Amino acid sequence: MTTEVMEPVQLQKEEVDVLESIYLNDMKLLKSSYPFKLEVICKPFTIGSEISDKSYNLKVIVDFVKTYPLEGKPRVSYEPLSDITQDHIAEIELLTTKILARNTGLPIVFEIVESVRDWIQCNIIDLIIEEKNKAQEKAKIIYHRPTFDTYTPCTLENFLKWKARFEEEMNKLKAKNPKDDETKLTGRQFFQRLKEEPNKEAEEEEPDDEDEDDSDYNEEDSDNEEFDEKKPFN
Repeated sequence: MTTEVMEPVQLQKEEVDVLESIYLNDMKLLKSSYPFKLEVICKPFTIGSEISDKSYNLKVIVDFVKTYPLEGKPRVSYEPLSDITQDHIAEIELLTTKILARNTGLPIVFEIVESVRDWIQCNIIDLIIEEKNKAQEKAKIIYHRPTFDTYTPCTLENFLKWKARFEEEMNKLKAKNPKDDETKLTGRQFFQRLKEEPNKEAEEEEPDDEDEDDSDYNEEDSDNEEFDEKKPFN
């Protein structure tokens, strides 16, 4: 019994039929004859999220060669439709190169498209959803001020009550020690007194000098009087 080997044209036709049944309106044949050429709109899984299914869409263009899938490898290119950057394309092309490198002669378009979809999901969509969830959780956090057993919120009413009690206590203290008000100086009075003290000291020192002069004078006069008493009368 001999095993019939299918030609590349038959393998390509079967793969195209399978892809059309999977991707439906997201797939389009660009060339309907052997070797085939097609494009698939790769959309991320956005069900249950706030991200639109039209966001981060990528067109995957696959151009079959005549020997594919037995020997040759299809030519794959990408066209961003929405929100996909050139940096994203570079990462996806690197992923595609790795997939093509391990091609073992089997249809590979489905694996490429789904690998790209998973990459977009994990590296873009999931990160966006995670950041949004973090922002929502952060917004729910309510910061409470620490409370204590003796803590009383400061309001105008509480302040006026405290002020009244304080003034009442101060008036009682003034009533017990009325002299404190007489001897208590303001700042201006204190410095004024400091200015006046040197003048007062100078005034107090001057009478002392006069007294010394008077005392000297009196001593000299008394000596003269004694001398005069001893002097004989003429």
